Amino acid sequence: MRTNWLKGLSIVALAAVALLVAAPASATCGTSIVFGHPPYLSCGGNYCYITSPGAASVASMEVTFWNFGSGSTAVGTGDDNGPVPDDAILRGPYPGGLTISGDWAGAAFDNCPDRVTTVPNQRQVFQFSDVNAAGTQSFFAIACVQRTPALGFQFNLSGLGQNIVLKPVPKASIVNTVRAAGEAQITVGSPDFSPLVYSDGSSNCNAAALIPQYDVWIKSVNRNAPAPTDRDTATGTWALGGTCAIGGPCTVTTACGTTNCDAYVAVSPKYNSGFGAGDLNTSARTSPNSTLVQAGPTLAEPPDFKIIPKKPAPKGDLKPRQ
Repeated sequence: MRTNWLKGLSIVALAAVALLVAAPASATCGTSIVFGHPPYLSCGGNYCYITSPGAASVASMEVTFWNFGSGSTAVGTGDDNGPVPDDAILRGPYPGGLTISGDWAGAAFDNCPDRVTTVPNQRQVFQFSDVNAAGTQSFFAIACVQRTPALGFQFNLSGLGQNIVLKPVPKASIVNTVRAAGEAQITVGSPDFSPLVYSDGSSNCNAAALIPQYDVWIKSVNRNAPAPTDRDTATGTWALGGTCAIGGPCTVTTACGTTNCDAYVAVSPKYNSGFGAGDLNTSARTSPNSTLVQAGPTLAEPPDFKIIPKKPAPKGDLKPRQ
């Protein structure tokens, strides 16, 4: 029974490859350049899937792809997925997770990797983000592979040798806070996003090249109000406080004005070619909140502890009881 099941899945996978390779070529990319992987393709002893501790559905997961070094967040420019939505390239869920596939020549993607680089220098980068069902936890991954024209899937994620497993990132780490004119200047330490990287080992497919920067987001709430829980910067109304280089600190400033507030910061990866950790550059997903920082005209008063003096020692000699 299992043999027939796997055989049937193999036939489906081969059919998917045939359909993608036979897709009509666009005027920009004159030949078929298929990317991703079909379902149930074995790689390194494991099936190649995209999995997540979050909701792990086509609806919840966000993905962007681009040609290393030549993508652009502006639709119509650069070499990337452009206006094509997630559900046009994500497949599943299958028993092992989601897959991703497409053809640079067969869809309305922005331009073509052949436009600016030679084949040996072409790398396709994929960034993934997901949230749990409540939207209160976020998960990330980034994958990078070199083009191999001899393969049916020329940018083949099976070259990673493992599943792409999205992971959480630590909360933003505050290393210093300075009060200035009622506002808080918050310095955030550089995060470590290297566990998010999946690479086939080719040139530029490494953490330093793929994630050169990080965004710091800031969210203010009324004094003693609940901390923010929405990990999406757009729906959660997070404000971009700054973008800084990985390896160095980043300082952002609250904007509470005359209102006493509690502020939180969060971080997200800023990928090669300026892409953020979400569908759009202004709709990234973030790490967990930092610890609370107070800002505004007045800070919370420290607890008023009453000091009870000790009773004085009795005077004179103490006589033992009879």
